[in-house]
Amino acid sequence: MTPGKCYCGALTYEIEGDIDYIVHCHCRNCRRVSGAAFYSAGFLPASRFSVTSGEMQIRELNFPKHPSGARCFCGTRGTCSGHLYIRLPVPGLINVAIHTLDQEPQEDVGVHINVESKAPWDEISQGREQPPPSRPTC
Repeated sequence: MTPGKCYCGALTYEIEGDIDYIVHCHCRNCRRVSGAAFYSAGFLPASRFSVTSGEMQIRELNFPKHPSGARCFCGTRGTCSGHLYIRLPVPGLINVAIHTLDQEPQEDVGVHINVESKAPWDEISQGREQPPPSRPTC
């Protein structure tokens, strides 16, 4: 089991097994919500993710264009607002914010996506996988 939690610790979770796929999204929406140059997320089946404490603190912000998907975060008294995971519009699939894991991956195996939207000052290391530009879905 891989444990993780929000910033204030009120909401905790566990992942069964390994994260299947990691991406670093550079779209403007992901940069806004993460407050960083990109949002790093681990994709896995929702059946392998479970909230272990603080479930009543989960708040969801649905995607305007994809109402079946939502950004899920800790709503503890407005002090945390820690972004934890995204319930994707693809049934049975979520992505977990890598920065919420108690033990982060030892190496960066992520793929950079939506790089055509990256901040002008952001540089991606040469040799890192970057798929061709596509329409951001975040």
